[in-house]
Amino acid sequence: MTLACVHVVGQAAVSFFQHDQLQRLIEEMVAYFQNLKPYEKEIYQRYIDDYCPFYAVSSIWNALAAFFVIIGALFTAQPFPMMAEYPFPVDYEPVKSVIYLQHSYVAVQCVSTLSSNMIAALLILFAAGRFEILMVDLRAAVTVDRLKSCMEQCQLARKYAEDVIEGVQYIAIITLIISSGNLVLSGLNVIGRQPIMVKIQSIFLAGSALIEVYMCAWPADALMEVSETAAESVYKASWYNQDLKVQKTVLLMLVPQKPIVISLRFVMVALSLNYYCSYVSNAFSLFTALRVVLDEEVHTVPSSTNTTCCIN
Repeated sequence: MTLACVHVVGQAAVSFFQHDQLQRLIEEMVAYFQNLKPYEKEIYQRYIDDYCPFYAVSSIWNALAAFFVIIGALFTAQPFPMMAEYPFPVDYEPVKSVIYLQHSYVAVQCVSTLSSNMIAALLILFAAGRFEILMVDLRAAVTVDRLKSCMEQCQLARKYAEDVIEGVQYIAIITLIISSGNLVLSGLNVIGRQPIMVKIQSIFLAGSALIEVYMCAWPADALMEVSETAAESVYKASWYNQDLKVQKTVLLMLVPQKPIVISLRFVMVALSLNYYCSYVSNAFSLFTALRVVLDEEVHTVPSSTNTTCCIN
């Protein structure tokens, strides 16, 4: 819960310092949607169909995690949802109820950090959609003027995507760091000798940690892929049937593009699905090691020496 509270403060600080940039990006996204063409709407509708179910389930899962944390005190010896000590008596009404409600509010506040991840994912996916629209336009381009227009569109899409990464990368990095700690600590309770309610709480908290990282890794992976391969779509156009000037322009456009990624120097080269797989693999490896240590502690019996002397 300490890490969850730190997560709230960290996300609030990032949102405060990045407010102007995020607001500008959102306003630009809204303005862009007002002038969509039919085929562009189809692309974004496909994004909605593909990603919306996961984020809906993620919201429900995190709400359940908060719910089990709140009601957990009713089924354990712990009087409040969170372990806390007060320098005054708290075992009488209405003080006990007020403290219980305050703890419940903190649990709900910790779940609210999910909204920051959703905003980050929304902006990243919107930027990825612009590259997919560019890919469609490049396949249909048959003139030099049209190719130049597509290149201008590509530069605008890359600039917007870079601004998005600059605005949301700290949200993703904070989520990754805090979720790693939550995953390890929750895993200790899952594999340890704890009451069943504590295990249920820990399972939901560990699942929330995995989900929050995946909420950023999935769209970041999509953006990384389309930003690197978007310009190559021009090769799929019928450029070989056009005049020499068009063919030369196509060759100039086939310059390798640097992917746009969320990264953390010396820690994370790029936030992607491959990185997420290694993240989960390392977490389960750590759980396995901890389980072995706990099993050894359980089966270890301290030796004792019988110094009693019996005389007949």
